[in-house]
Amino acid sequence: MTITRAQVICILQTLTELNVSVSAFVISLLESPHEFSQFPVNDLAAHFTTVLATSLAHPSLNSSIILWASTLCTERLKQSVVLLSKEEHGWHFSTTNVLAEQLEEFRLEDMAKDIEHVTPDLWHLLDALLLANQRLAGPAAEHDIANEDEEQYWAEVEDVEERSGEVPLDVPTSCRMALVKIKKVVIISILMQSTNQKCNAFESVIGIFLHSCNTPEKVIRALASMGISISVRAINMAIHSLSRETYYTLREMGQSLRVGYAYDNFDIDFKMLTPTIEKAIDTLMHMTSGDLIYLEHGVTTKDLQCSTYLWNLSRLNHTILTHLLGPTCGCGDLLQLHAEQPHSSNLSWHQHWNAFKFMTDLVKHDPPYFSRFNNSLHPETVDQIPVMKMRHAPARAMDINQSKVSGNIEAITDLLCQGGVGEPSEALHSQEDAMVDIGEYVIIFHGDLGTAEQVQMLKERHSIEATPWRCFQYVVFVMGLFHLKMACADAIWCIFIEPKAARDDATSLMHFVALNRP
Repeated sequence: MTITRAQVICILQTLTELNVSVSAFVISLLESPHEFSQFPVNDLAAHFTTVLATSLAHPSLNSSIILWASTLCTERLKQSVVLLSKEEHGWHFSTTNVLAEQLEEFRLEDMAKDIEHVTPDLWHLLDALLLANQRLAGPAAEHDIANEDEEQYWAEVEDVEERSGEVPLDVPTSCRMALVKIKKVVIISILMQSTNQKCNAFESVIGIFLHSCNTPEKVIRALASMGISISVRAINMAIHSLSRETYYTLREMGQSLRVGYAYDNFDIDFKMLTPTIEKAIDTLMHMTSGDLIYLEHGVTTKDLQCSTYLWNLSRLNHTILTHLLGPTCGCGDLLQLHAEQPHSSNLSWHQHWNAFKFMTDLVKHDPPYFSRFNNSLHPETVDQIPVMKMRHAPARAMDINQSKVSGNIEAITDLLCQGGVGEPSEALHSQEDAMVDIGEYVIIFHGDLGTAEQVQMLKERHSIEATPWRCFQYVVFVMGLFHLKMACADAIWCIFIEPKAARDDATSLMHFVALNRP
């Protein structure tokens, strides 16, 4: 309710007669514990926003209110940053003792949720500042945030979302908000690290990422000065810590003897800054990468203790007479892996698979009518392998060219050395780096078709050696499923497509393809 000028004058006269100032009256009213002051305090609380707005509009009070509000907000936001930078929130990162698990568990989304939960005021303040143009100019200004590169990026993201079947109502808007969230996390991370040097989880992850991308040190130093990354020295300490952890992880995995080893070649081109004729050298380096993979699904070391048994059945074993060896297995034996079982459709396994494949093609590729059966069409389980999370660890890259037999010998030996297994009498080792004797165990190796050929040649050439270690008796090579499919596709090409005579028959594969794609 409003009061008249006469009432205002009357109240002021009363306060003057009582020798009480307006400010003293309001302060005493708010601090008074008496019940009679409760009603005016409640009334003041109900209209406090109006009181502040009116005070802010008064020329004599404007600057004082702004200064007070600014000081209060500054102090509250400072306390928010201090609170976030405490160790209890889990964003402290020790580069000297960093673990791979810490990097794997770091999620920008988790950090954003934690910041918003702990300090909502700071989070919403940055939200308002980063979207200030939208708040002032309205939705029409939203387009001004983007540049041409971002528009192209959003268009690509939208295309991906459409293909996945999950399209937001406004993909560009959702992308903008995601970018704003990233910017808020970056800004607050800089504030946290500036407040507490140990609060550097975000900066550490970025620094290690920059190292993995071979980012120049000048760039890293610039980003470290901005508070976005840790220093080059800290990155090197983190990499040393990760390397030390990987060393022990590989040995622990390898010495369990329940791991497979996969390796493949990769190339690195070390380009020279100013190549000259005098320094004309091949800058392309051929190297080898490796990976140790745990053998899951209940595999035990006893299952792998069969090296001697397999060697006694191998045709590479020159100590066994040929007539004592059993018959060799061919492609036809694969058809006997799963014996025919009676089926309600009276179809064989082969016919049953062809029928399923035909229905799959109808449902997924042809008339729209059949798409309704997509959820009810599943392959029949014959011998299902349970789905399990693969546990693996990358091995140290090797300066080895494995395109030759000698290179594969070096790669296999180096990988086993990293795994801490081998023939103790063949290697020089300290007590700390003691090896586990490979003994009677076999080790599974994975690779591509070219590697399979090299390993086969390797075993043939070394089959006359005297010890199981030197003749690579323990090596059992298993090509990947992808490379098995490549071999099958190559066989189909060589048998049914490449020969001209194979295309003329009315029952040929090409004739069948022509019926579907005339």
